[in-house]
Amino acid sequence: MAAHGKFQKWLTKDGLLLLRSFARDGLTDEEIAERLEIGVATLYRWKKTHKPIAEALKGAKELYDNEVIEALHKRTLGYTVQVKKNLKLKTAEFDAVTGKKIRETEKIVTVRDEVHVPADTMAQMYWLNNRMSERWSARPSSANVPDGAAEEAALIKALTDGE
Repeated sequence: MAAHGKFQKWLTKDGLLLLRSFARDGLTDEEIAERLEIGVATLYRWKKTHKPIAEALKGAKELYDNEVIEALHKRTLGYTVQVKKNLKLKTAEFDAVTGKKIRETEKIVTVRDEVHVPADTMAQMYWLNNRMSERWSARPSSANVPDGAAEEAALIKALTDGE
């Protein structure tokens, strides 16, 4: 009965924030229960009976999983990003008659630049190995290897062994 009423502190703003951080960090339900100093069965019961606890854990896991999926997807294809850069702009005034410099001024201007982040071959391999493992596994089983896939996998392995 030591855990009776213990859930109440996890229903507070700070408690729910901490639960979300546990889920964001990738902790399993068993690890979260251990951090809360309760049994995993108790955590499952809390998730069934206290909607804010269930939403904090489920929502955070899905949100952060989706963010990682999006980031990995971008990395596999490469992408272009807009960045701001500060540049020093010098201007000079010249005498119309003599051609001598009269005045020089400097100012800092902010400009936008487009930078391309190239595709990452390791991210591509990770994606293919996990999403299409029957064809792109680094160690395909001979039972379910489509024609040419073993050669492709061997080529990928040979190319990445040097990295």
